Amino acid sequence: MASSFSDIEKHWAQACISQLQTLKIADGYPDGSFRPDATITRAEFAVLMCKAFPDIEKKRNAITFKDLPATHWAYEAVKTAYEKEFFTGYPDGTFQPARKLQRVQALVILANGLKYSAPANPSEILKRYFEDAMQIPDYAINAVAAATAGLLVVNYPNIKQLKPNQDATRGEVAAMLSQGLNAILSNAINIPKNTAPKQYVAGSEVFAIQPQFYWATSFSEGLAMVKVANYSRLIEKTGNFVIESGFDHADSFSEGLAAATIGEKWGYYGRESDGGQTYYFYQFFIWPKFISAGSFVDGLAPVKIGEKWGYINKTGDFVTPQQFDAAEAFSDGMARVKIGEKYGYINTTGTLVIPPKFSLAYSFSEGLAGVYAPPEREGALSQWGYIDKTGNFVIEPLYSFAYPFSDGLANIGTGYIDKTGNFVFSSQQVEDSRSFSEGLAAARVGKKWGYIDKTGKLVIQPQFYGVENASEAVAEPFSEGLALVRIGHKAGFIDKAGKFVFSPQFDNAYSFSDGMALVNVGGKWETAVGYDSSANPVVETNFRGGIWGYIRNPLQ
Repeated sequence: MASSFSDIEKHWAQACISQLQTLKIADGYPDGSFRPDATITRAEFAVLMCKAFPDIEKKRNAITFKDLPATHWAYEAVKTAYEKEFFTGYPDGTFQPARKLQRVQALVILANGLKYSAPANPSEILKRYFEDAMQIPDYAINAVAAATAGLLVVNYPNIKQLKPNQDATRGEVAAMLSQGLNAILSNAINIPKNTAPKQYVAGSEVFAIQPQFYWATSFSEGLAMVKVANYSRLIEKTGNFVIESGFDHADSFSEGLAAATIGEKWGYYGRESDGGQTYYFYQFFIWPKFISAGSFVDGLAPVKIGEKWGYINKTGDFVTPQQFDAAEAFSDGMARVKIGEKYGYINTTGTLVIPPKFSLAYSFSEGLAGVYAPPEREGALSQWGYIDKTGNFVIEPLYSFAYPFSDGLANIGTGYIDKTGNFVFSSQQVEDSRSFSEGLAAARVGKKWGYIDKTGKLVIQPQFYGVENASEAVAEPFSEGLALVRIGHKAGFIDKAGKFVFSPQFDNAYSFSDGMALVNVGGKWETAVGYDSSANPVVETNFRGGIWGYIRNPLQ
């Protein structure tokens, strides 16, 4: 929609101002102008905040400001802005509605009002981004760092110059508001989601593909599925859109096909190559008829029709009977299946080579699978051991745990063994640990996580911690030379020396895959009380909202 304001054509913030006009957030002057380079007052900003974010809940009761009578033109807006914790007054009990709004104040109000959390080491982050970071008042350091991580900071014409104590202009405020609105409006339909020019948005240079999607998959085989409003679109690593689809949901590509839904049924779509040219198809190769569907591995995929699972090939034909109560994608040439309450395994011909006889079992990895063996005599303890692809125990069931082998080692709870069953080292120096990946394994001491090497030595000291009651791992396995780690509400990536390659600045993230990592800006961790199967209350913390973009692995 073209703006009707008479004085914003070719202005650097034109798109943002037009967005606010379309959304009926920003008004112009009687002469038809917007005056983008004019300054803005605290009262005017209170009005804009209330219009821009009407759904944010009130957190406290209103108070009476000495200098804001009920007859003031902005009285209701200031009252609401205070109740929503956008604004506070001054120690003398005044609000000072006509006072010019400084840029730092606008950022503090936005970051606090949107509940953006500050990254670790905020002062260091600000020094890295802004040449004039030392001018930021102490009270504003955390909030401005949070605003920077949330891509709210717009610096025109020099991205490195924050100018925190300079009076904010109407155009600058429009750009900041527009940046904050994008995360909230990301899944809205037919609403403009303009952004400030990225060359002026502090922190935007981190992203290979700018945050703009309200849902997205990790990259696989050079492609990822994203959603803008209600449209699914396939993108390449350049950020270019390949196709626009009519899918309601789609998974990542695997072996040239990706599971996708229309309505409640799953099918598969894909791509074809002919004479060096790749063609992408949004229509289905295998028509949606499945209740659920997994990824293709080794040419087969698990699918569910009715109450049972089976495996199909890439023409959509079943290669196994639909007889399984649960089924997984292939791993190491075998797939774990369940009949009744027992687990077994099929091979890539669809043959049930290890009949279901284990009450608990892991998928095959590096030629072995951990399974839970029932006691052979009354009173004996059930234990975990490892079977080969014939179903025979090659490592006797002697352990309390038997996690999958990775990097030649398996975690058995008290330490790690090799594939001959020899004990390699004890993990008594840590309280919890995970599987190895790329030579390192996440390990916990107290409430913090670090990484151990294959001798059991802590080579990256415990320093990472996450949001309480959240299910996401604090220290993920290394992937492509980098590991996703968390410090409080923020996620970042470290190398094998423990040095941050991407500082903890993202509100959520996934591990690197195919050279790219999916990261979130503007989302929130929300805590609620749920109930388990016995109706006992359980505190759960889940991540919601924000917009997703991608960063590129600098090691590749």
